[in-house]
Amino acid sequence: MAAPIGLLQARTVHQREVPYVRRFSYRLLFLDIDVDQATQARGLARCFAVDRGGLFAWRARDHGDGTAPLRAWAMARFAEAGVTEAAGRLRLIALPRVLGYGFRPISVWIGHDAEGTPVGVIYEVSNTFGERHSYVARLPGEGINLSSAQHESDKAFHVSPFFDVTGQYRFTLHLSEMRFSLLVENYVDGQRTHIASLVGRTAPLTDGALLAALVRMPFMAHGVTAGIHWEALWIWLKGAGYRDKPVPPDRPSTQALAVDPSATAINPARGKPRKRLENSRSVRVQESVDV
Repeated sequence: MAAPIGLLQARTVHQREVPYVRRFSYRLLFLDIDVDQATQARGLARCFAVDRGGLFAWRARDHGDGTAPLRAWAMARFAEAGVTEAAGRLRLIALPRVLGYGFRPISVWIGHDAEGTPVGVIYEVSNTFGERHSYVARLPGEGINLSSAQHESDKAFHVSPFFDVTGQYRFTLHLSEMRFSLLVENYVDGQRTHIASLVGRTAPLTDGALLAALVRMPFMAHGVTAGIHWEALWIWLKGAGYRDKPVPPDRPSTQALAVDPSATAINPARGKPRKRLENSRSVRVQESVDV
């Protein structure tokens, strides 16, 4: 039986492509959580806590709407996207709190059916204003391992004052029990403006692994927020226009639709065909973030 919470040792790469290229990468430590069994992780490691303070910690209120039970919240989001069979394991990939602090730009929920097949995904996105929004999609279902799934959605949520809430996201997910890979691309009028990737390997949650990560990444929690603001300052100094924060969406989630890799993508907002990302470029970005 799998542990209720494990680790995902990961690296992320971000690259802005318009109007200039700006790229950065860093390592991160994620939690790999069985949501229904999370409370059983209490005592799994002395420097890890569930729903209370600790050197490393995970709190249920940091996800969903902050009040509803997480299983009920996730099932409601899946239902909004027509995914009704995700009654099995509910897996959550999320950043922990470290010394009480944590910010989670993206958390990924994987819903499984009763046979253990992944059938739905929730990309839960947070901004630095304390708001959250989710993009939800159906997965093709390929046993425990998911070789690849690709989805597209209109952008609906404000994440940066230097990007409008316009265009589309393309999510590319590769999933297994030992590996995790996510590529998120932002397109506006058919042009890719930003790309972010996350690649990681799973590992057991132990005191040794947590302390080793703290030595390698002593500012891992505060560093995420500091890095966001540092990049924002750099972009502003380069002359990028500042956008005021719009009113958040009035719904908790937006449906993302499956993409046929062999077909020409259609801009859902304008009905115009746009060029698909060259496979070689995508692979180079993903290979560069191997941990």
